[in-house]
Amino acid sequence: MAVATLRKILISLGSILTYAVRMRYIDFNPAREVEKPKDQSLHAEKEEMIILKPHEIRALFDKAAKPKDKLLFMTAVLTGAREGELIGLQWGDVDWLNSQLHIRRTFNHGKFMEPKSKASRRKIDLAPELVHESTSESYL
Repeated sequence: MAVATLRKILISLGSILTYAVRMRYIDFNPAREVEKPKDQSLHAEKEEMIILKPHEIRALFDKAAKPKDKLLFMTAVLTGAREGELIGLQWGDVDWLNSQLHIRRTFNHGKFMEPKSKASRRKIDLAPELVHESTSESYL
């Protein structure tokens, strides 16, 4: 059983037994004495993130099959935007005058939606190389 599931069960059981104590069906809540399971972090099981070195990033850009692929890769690398945020971008989200990208929607679970939090709705400054690349090809 997953640790998160076990924790939810213990919380529910604890609430039920607290009610029983309050109603004087039992003298104390034995769930309070239960040792909570420790989280065996899933992060340790995941593969370590691979960070590309600058020369590998340049090689990725150079090997892009199409100019649009290169622009997408550059946007991902130079803005740090998440995958769903990149997929959710529209040309109207680019503020050319201020060289900024507006994150206004994301693509998650097969649909477009607004970002979950206010902090996720944000402006990202664009690197001059990215602005130059996006205006040098005919993307519009």
